[in-house]
Parts: sequence; structure tokens; C-alpha cells
Amino acid sequence: MEKPGIYTAAATRKESMNTAYEENGKKVTYKGPKTGKKNIISSVYSQQFAKSIICGGELITGEDRNSTRLNTSHFAESRMPSSA
Repeated sequence: MEKPGIYTAAATRKESMNTAYEENGKKVTYKGPKTGKKNIISSVYSQQFAKSIICGGELITGEDRNSTRLNTSHFAESRMPSSA
């Protein structure tokens, strides 16, 4: 990455075809198209996708953002009675 910034990366996986059919009274499943098969029970096409967000360049540290951080030295007391 040449410049600092936020980048999106996308990937696809090879498509898949799964077919189920009946042969001699038994269910047969295999990875492939229904072409040439008889007694089709189901045939499903699928493809998977992935997407990622990548931050490149200088990272923001908490040193210059103290005003937006929760001050951990202060704790809120619970208003619920201990007998609850």
C-alpha cells in the first residue's frame, strides 16, 4: 500500500455445484452438475465471498486521544441494593 488509509479487499472462492439424485433406490450425492443424471432430487449452485477492511499507514494511539477515553480512575457505583 503506497499511501496510508483504509482499503477494502475482496475475494471469491471457486463456485461449487452439488447434486443429489436417486439411482437403484438409493440416494447418491456428488459434487458436480446434474447434466446426464436422472431422478434428480436436488442440484445446488453456490459461491462464497469474503470482504475485509485493512487500515494501512500510521496507527492512532491513545496518547493524543485522552479526552475521548473513559477515565478508569472513576467508577460508577451501582444503585441496586445488595439485597436484590
